[in-house]
Amino acid sequence: MASANSIGYLDSQLQVTFTTDGSYTLTLPQFNTDGGLYVLNSASMYFYAAESVTSLALTNAALGTETLNIYDNSNPVRNSTNTANNADRYINETLDIIDTGIGPGLAQPNENFSGALTFGGTGTPACPEYEPSASCSSVLFVPPNINIQNIDAVYGLPTGTGLEGLTGVVKVITGADLLNYTGLGTFNLTGATLNTLSANGGGGNVSLGVATNATFEAEIDYSYTINNGTPEPSTMALLGGALLGLGFIGKRFRKS
Repeated sequence: MASANSIGYLDSQLQVTFTTDGSYTLTLPQFNTDGGLYVLNSASMYFYAAESVTSLALTNAALGTETLNIYDNSNPVRNSTNTANNADRYINETLDIIDTGIGPGLAQPNENFSGALTFGGTGTPACPEYEPSASCSSVLFVPPNINIQNIDAVYGLPTGTGLEGLTGVVKVITGADLLNYTGLGTFNLTGATLNTLSANGGGGNVSLGVATNATFEAEIDYSYTINNGTPEPSTMALLGGALLGLGFIGKRFRKS
């Protein structure tokens, strides 16, 4: 008798504060066949990454007024690895967090940053928060709503939602690759953020500082069958010593 089942596992590192850059390790279990009682048919792995800006500070050290555009993006899968099968690591998920310029593929719109920023020269007072101008030399932003995720539609990545409720970029694992996820141990998804903050303009005289929060989660769901090798006598019919029919009963449930 065989029956179809599925089970999900989740691990996360929530709101890890990176004032510059940082690393993470997400640990997930391999699939235990319990000596062949369970047969793994497929697996789906989900990865979620997000980064939010908690503060952005800009200071003009030049004597005169400077005008610039600022750019802030983050690669949350820098040096990513998958210890079960490195071919299944997550790549190409650079997030465009802030861009005051214009053009395709830029950050999602945010009312706090629009167009070029102009700063007064050294010796002028600090600007009020969010209010850069030619009469002040430094400004602080504490954005309330800049939260960029790798599942945002602007990035065009394939996404799905797992059994444990995690919505993330999905990888489906089948065939011989399932052997990499079968065993009694665990495997790790690791990576590091690489945040790039730069200014176009400003004559190299504007210093930039950014602090961010990062969130990482991963889930793996296993789809398997239970096969105990014992047919139901009531579903068999023997004719002339030959097996004519065998009924299969299927049900779907989550193994805990």
